[in-house]
Amino acid sequence: MLKRILKYLYCEISGAVSVVYYSSLAFRFRRVIPPVIKNQLFLLKGILILLFQFQYESYILSGKTKGSELKALYIGLKPGLSYVTHLVYNGEYRIKEDGKIYIWKIRKKIETLQTSVDLVIVETNSLYAHMTKKLGLLLIPQWIAFFMKTPDSLAELVKGCKKGLKNDIRKIHKYNFSYEISKEPEKLELFYHRMYVPYISKRHSELAHLHDFQSLRSLLKTGAIAFVKQNDDYIAGSLLAIRGQTLYAVCTGIKDGDISYLKKSVSSAVNYFIIKWAIEHKYKIVNFRFTRAFMNDGVFRFKRGWGMTLDNNKYMKTFFGLKACNFNEGVQNFLENNPFISYNNCRIEGFVFVKTSSPVGEGEIRYIHKHFWTDGLSRLNILSCSGFSDGLKDIIASEYPGINLVNKDFLFGGTDV
Repeated sequence: MLKRILKYLYCEISGAVSVVYYSSLAFRFRRVIPPVIKNQLFLLKGILILLFQFQYESYILSGKTKGSELKALYIGLKPGLSYVTHLVYNGEYRIKEDGKIYIWKIRKKIETLQTSVDLVIVETNSLYAHMTKKLGLLLIPQWIAFFMKTPDSLAELVKGCKKGLKNDIRKIHKYNFSYEISKEPEKLELFYHRMYVPYISKRHSELAHLHDFQSLRSLLKTGAIAFVKQNDDYIAGSLLAIRGQTLYAVCTGIKDGDISYLKKSVSSAVNYFIIKWAIEHKYKIVNFRFTRAFMNDGVFRFKRGWGMTLDNNKYMKTFFGLKACNFNEGVQNFLENNPFISYNNCRIEGFVFVKTSSPVGEGEIRYIHKHFWTDGLSRLNILSCSGFSDGLKDIIASEYPGINLVNKDFLFGGTDV
């Protein structure tokens, strides 16, 4: 544990030093401050940043999910609270502040309250992920990335895509979409203020997380903007960062946040033209960056539909730890609504709950595999409130090797059937 803490401190303080030095201090001050003082100031700043991560807020949440009451304990930072309440409840809910709590007191907090709540959700990071897992919580990445190996040609891309995506590609030609790659700083103003900020703000409202303009301007120095055009009108775009032979689609926007363009498949047009440009310039991988790790999330489904692969990489530094304290109707409704991705011993796994009155058979397994299996998963765990039909495990072993049947104890520590 000590080794893990020291490694984490080193990485975090180094990052804080870089950010403060290059972002917070004017160049003329950086030239005159002696190196020894610089190091001391940055070390102090880094330690203060870390100290804030040792203390979280705790809240008792209560409300209904699909008509059934669900009471939850949430431990974490305030920005994560909005997302969690949006995820758990589909109607009115109540929030009761339960005080601040230090990381090392989380275990006692959970043990004290787990008999009075249905669900525990703890925000955690890579340093405390191991401790969180030992408490019986499943680790759900707050964000997970998708990537695609660049095909040899657009014909290969179209040939391998699903029916829905082929329809999207037909719309690209129907609406006379074209594209333009720009590295002009002036075009960043158009992209940021007319596309990116309006689109993200409108689509995600209070949950919106926006990159600042200066960070995108820095990326543009070695990157580019891929614009989608209809005739001569710029209607959408994506800022691309370039690292070696990999393109990163950092952020995307639509003109004036007008979501009516989505019906014309403009999001697919953005991806299509990025891939086209990657093929022409011999980039090997296109990384389409982050989405929430819940498989019913619209962006997750969209990227999965493109045949993208989940990226098991170093970016997974923050997690939600999830633990069910009982198996009542509210918890079952939550699990049914929110199939998720979990991180287990450096592997990416999926979890799907089936709420049914009869044992799950091969037909349900076939449906689940078709709709939820995603490239990059090591396995897809399936839990049924009514169990599984006899002989299903033998069928799965031969027909669906990535499927893993689990019982409700899985929610308390990962037990297979």
